[in-house]
Amino acid sequence: MAFVALTVPLCLLQSLDVANNQLRELPSALADCPRLKEANFRGNPLRDKRLEKMVNGCQTKAILEYLRAGGRGKGKAESAREEVRKKKREKQQKKDGGDGEQDEVEEASRLLVKVLHVSENPAPLVVKVSPGVKDVRPFIVCCVLKGVNLKPGNALKRFLSMQTKLHEDICERRTVATIATHDLQLVKAPLTYDIQPPDELKIVPLGRKEIKAKDLLRQLHLEAEEQRKQKKRQNVSGLHKYLQLLDGKDNYPCLVDAEGAVISFPPITNSEKTKLSLSQGDFQTDSFLLKMILLEP
Repeated sequence: MAFVALTVPLCLLQSLDVANNQLRELPSALADCPRLKEANFRGNPLRDKRLEKMVNGCQTKAILEYLRAGGRGKGKAESAREEVRKKKREKQQKKDGGDGEQDEVEEASRLLVKVLHVSENPAPLVVKVSPGVKDVRPFIVCCVLKGVNLKPGNALKRFLSMQTKLHEDICERRTVATIATHDLQLVKAPLTYDIQPPDELKIVPLGRKEIKAKDLLRQLHLEAEEQRKQKKRQNVSGLHKYLQLLDGKDNYPCLVDAEGAVISFPPITNSEKTKLSLSQGDFQTDSFLLKMILLEP
């Protein structure tokens, strides 16, 4: 669910549906959503009874004003902070002004965020974290997505393209984080986020045969050199541009399944074993494991 939120800036959010979940309070950050016109928070066990009445009455504007004022006893201070935030937003909008940027904003503003349900006690998918990862890529965040339909047209291709764009922008070319989606039906839990030496880590990379990590990197370096020679330039594309992120590492991070198979080798590649794929024109599953592996929380 957090992944969806990352793709939609709060300032562009127009509609939000988080009804019938387990929210006990609403985040004050919603007050920074000037375009938000429709919001459904009903069916959540909110602690604030006054806010609950507004929610049941579908008073979106009143809810945002209430959050903007910080609830009871915080009106003046929060209003002053909101005024500062408003001036910053206006200043940034003027700075970013331009036809191209405006078109992008209008396109993004049509996005709809709808969280269908967040279960308080879902069937657990356990991910154990080894202490050794703290010196490599310390943090991992996972969630299970169900009921996502990627069958129509080229939906899967567009979904994967979106991940690539996120790697370039928010993830700063995988230096800050890597994102990947696995076919949940092919994931053998529990999982372990661990480290392994380059000459011991084995993976079946996307589109390749099983190989040791050190041999894969050597192979990719050779491909990068060949690519430079053919195109007669220094820049490389694909996996090759991420190789330097592992320079000087004695151990490499990896996500290992219950059978001991490596299903992810960040920030380089994921396994062919658990990849999302099409079978005879139909999508194989509507349940995914979405993960982010980060340098910082």
